[in-house]
Amino acid sequence: MVVSYERNVYPSSEEKKLRFSLAHTPYEEKASGALLPLRAFGFCEEGGLVSADGFVRNSVYAAPSPPLRGYAYGAERFFCGEDNKLYRLTALGYVAAAAFSAPPRTAEVTLSDHKRGLLFFNGGEWYVFSEGTMQQKSGVFAEYAAFHYERLFVWDGEKLRFSATLDPFRWTQGLQDAGYAYLPSAFGEVCAMLSFGERLYLFRDAGVTVFRAFGDNRNFKAVEKKFPCRGVVGDTVCSTGDGVCFLADDGIYRFDGEDAVKIFDVRMRDAEASFFGGKYVLSGSVRGERVLLVFSDGKTCIYRADAHALSGDTFYTGDRWLSFAEGIGSQPTERSWESGMTEFGLGNGRKMLKKVELFGRGEISFAVRSEHGKRSYTARLPHCFRPYLRGRRFALRIEAFDRAKIEETEVTLIDY
Repeated sequence: MVVSYERNVYPSSEEKKLRFSLAHTPYEEKASGALLPLRAFGFCEEGGLVSADGFVRNSVYAAPSPPLRGYAYGAERFFCGEDNKLYRLTALGYVAAAAFSAPPRTAEVTLSDHKRGLLFFNGGEWYVFSEGTMQQKSGVFAEYAAFHYERLFVWDGEKLRFSATLDPFRWTQGLQDAGYAYLPSAFGEVCAMLSFGERLYLFRDAGVTVFRAFGDNRNFKAVEKKFPCRGVVGDTVCSTGDGVCFLADDGIYRFDGEDAVKIFDVRMRDAEASFFGGKYVLSGSVRGERVLLVFSDGKTCIYRADAHALSGDTFYTGDRWLSFAEGIGSQPTERSWESGMTEFGLGNGRKMLKKVELFGRGEISFAVRSEHGKRSYTARLPHCFRPYLRGRRFALRIEAFDRAKIEETEVTLIDY
C-alpha cells in the first residue's frame, strides 16, 4: 500500500493518498499493497479484480425428488434424490433408472465385451450404465471402487478386493483371477479411492495407501505416504489429470503421487467437489454461508450459492439445474466485494474520506460507510468518487454489473 502525504490548509491535519489493489478472496496472502475483503463473491483475479464467469440453466425440467448426489458420465447426467432413486436426464425429462437404499458411488469400468460403462454401487447393490442402458449386476460388498489395469478394485471396509482381468463382475478367486489384500494403516479409514497414473490410491484421513497393481497378482504391493494435514474429505478427492486435489481440515491440497502441497487456505464444512475443464469446484459452507469455490490455474473465485449434487460442470440450487458459462451467462450471479471496517493502516484517529478513485472498466455501484453516514453511487470506470465522509473507520462495497475490472484503487483522506 503506497502512502503519500501533503500538508492541508486545515491546521494540524495532513492529506494522505493511499494506492492499493483489491484482493479477490478473504484468504489471499498478498503483499501489503492489497486490501483484503471481509467477503467477496463472483470475482477472480486477472491483473485486477475481475467479474467472474456466470451460469446458465442446464435443464428446464424440475427434479422429481430433491437431489442429494449428482453424477456426470460424458454428456449424461444422473442424480440420486431423497427418495434414494437414481434418475437419468433424457430429452423427455428425468426418468427413474434404478433404486438404492442410499445414494450410490460410481466408478467407470471396462466390461467383458470391451464396452465402457459407469458402475453405480452401494454396498452389494450394483447397476451398470452402458450405451444408454441400465442393467442390474451382482457384486461383492463395496464402500469404494476404482477400475485399474483391467481390473475392478473395491474396498469393502476391511480389505482391498480385485476382480478377474477384463471382467469387473467375476470374483472367483484364483492365482491369476480375483483376489484380495489386507491393507492395515495408521493413517485412518479409507475415505476415497481412485486410479491415477500407474498406481491405485486409497485416501485416508491423514495419508494415502499407494497400491501397485499390474501384471501378475504376486507382484502386487503397497506403500504408505503421510500427508502434512488431517481430515481429508473423501467426497472432495478428484483426479485433475496431472494430479489429485482434495480438501482437508486446513485447506485445499494437490497431490502429485508423491507429495501433498497446500494450494489454498480455506476451512469448509459439508463439502463435495467435481473437476471439469481444468476447474476444481468445491461446494460447502464457509463461515456459515453456502458457497461454490472454483480453483483453476492458480486463480480462485467464490460464488454465494447453495449448490448440491455436483456433477461435472452442473449443480442443483433452489429448484434449478445450473452449469458454468463462459462470460456472463443467463442466470443472475452476485458479484459483490466488501472490505469490512478499515482504518487504512492509519490508526483510529479522526479522518475525512475525501476521494476514492477506482481505475478499471465496466459499470459498478460503489458505497462507502463510516460511523457517521453512508454514500452510494453508480458509475462507469474509471471514476473518482468524492464522498467527503467523516469517520475513524470506513467500509467499502463494490457491486459489478456484467463485466467489470478494477485494476487499482486510490483513497485520499484528511487525517486530523
